Amino acid sequence: GVQTCALPISARYQSAEKLLDALASDLAKLHGWIEDMKRRDLLRTLGSTAVTFTASSLGADPNCDERNHVRQVFTVPNCVDEAVVGHIEDVLWPLMRQDDTLGPHAALNTVLAQRELVETILPECPYRLRSRLLSLFANISRFAGWLSFDLAKFDVAHYYYEQARIAAHEAENTELGIMSLCNMSHLAIWRGQPRVGIDHAMAAPGWASEIDDVPLRAYVADISARAFSAEGNRRACMDALERAHSELATVRTPCAPAASLAYFCGQGQFAARRSECLITPQ
Repeated sequence: GVQTCALPISARYQSAEKLLDALASDLAKLHGWIEDMKRRDLLRTLGSTAVTFTASSLGADPNCDERNHVRQVFTVPNCVDEAVVGHIEDVLWPLMRQDDTLGPHAALNTVLAQRELVETILPECPYRLRSRLLSLFANISRFAGWLSFDLAKFDVAHYYYEQARIAAHEAENTELGIMSLCNMSHLAIWRGQPRVGIDHAMAAPGWASEIDDVPLRAYVADISARAFSAEGNRRACMDALERAHSELATVRTPCAPAASLAYFCGQGQFAARRSECLITPQ
């Protein structure tokens, strides 16, 4: 005789619909996984291109072996080593000079590509290099925040500054943590939030007492003076200016970027800040 299914037709249809739904769900997950893998591969490719192209265009000019070694890290992630981290670090300072010379538009896209690159390789970074790579991520994020601020993208700037502050503290890099707080204070003052600026500025001196970077200590006092001036506290402003003056008395000329994050903070910066504070209505 002809065998028949034990389930009624309606039940068989319901079982088939559940099976199709399950298959569709699995296919969607598979598609998402494939797209994620494609995205990661693309980021690695773009990141590799950004490192080698940026280095050569800004004068670093790595040789063939160095280029191949840097590219290898994107196909073999556990190849992250001192040479790779150092190569990315070498790109950052020329980008800062590019911003000084040509403005934020000329540097921002490359800076963001470098930041994406470091974020991509961070999970594969060996423990012995993690603090160094985190510091690099913090510094690039901080610089991305500064460029965004210069372009009047204030919400974006705050995001990058906050990312920089968090990464700096995770790396236990006190100087970068201080500089990020100063940047955040400057941004808040510019947005008409002097008390928020004071909050950030007052957090920085406690950390500044632990460092030997004199220009950065002077910049902490400088940004504090500006915050107090914006809030209308003349006495606190003058005290902060006096601290900045005392720190800068030992600095003859502005230093190189590699020597201090606040390399720009010198007698000219102090004179401009003092004049600004003196003419600000209280």
